[in-house]
Amino acid sequence: MKKLHWLRKRLKLPRLLLKRRLPQRLHRHLSLKLRLKLLLKHLQKKYPLNLQLRLKKKVQHNILIATILTAHGVRGWVKLHWHGEDPLLALTYKTLYDKNGRAFEVMEQRMQGKALAVKFKDIDDRGDVEKLRGTELFIARDRLPAAAENEFYHIDLIGLHVRSTDGKHIGTVRAIQNFGASDLLEVSTARGDVEYFPFTDDVVTEVNAEEQLIIVNMPEYDE
Repeated sequence: MKKLHWLRKRLKLPRLLLKRRLPQRLHRHLSLKLRLKLLLKHLQKKYPLNLQLRLKKKVQHNILIATILTAHGVRGWVKLHWHGEDPLLALTYKTLYDKNGRAFEVMEQRMQGKALAVKFKDIDDRGDVEKLRGTELFIARDRLPAAAENEFYHIDLIGLHVRSTDGKHIGTVRAIQNFGASDLLEVSTARGDVEYFPFTDDVVTEVNAEEQLIIVNMPEYDE
């Protein structure tokens, strides 16, 4: 019954819905899994939309795409620092999200120097924008266009295993850094420290997303 009460709390359903709906003698011989299945079937009939919304898997908006800089004018326009290559894709993405899941719907956009200026729905004055300064905005991974050949999104590299060309296990990519010269793979090594590998053709010989593996040309690497 503990799992049944956990289910009730998870779905925020009244306690009375967990009352047994089968004769007690029969109910004792049913497995907990079957009882849950029967209960869910009943709830889906009684609360189809409510249950569907509560059980729906949340979409993770985990790609940082823009940061709110400041207000532009007095009518609610916002200046953004765009982290993607093409800032005018903002209107294509249509809706951006902050880390708490708040949605920002893009109604209009235009370039203002090197910054992107956008008008969000329901943000109509400068005061509203000032409260949002520094807010990071995200999109879901599946909203990004397909990468070209030999191009990779940072998010797709994080978590891949790194191995040298002579078969030595090096570690796992935990971040992509760029200190001014080129992109670097930040790798947590098996030794417990951090190594940086330039993401260049000379160093990175293969990226195999299916096998979750990156091969680097570092045969002298000492485990």
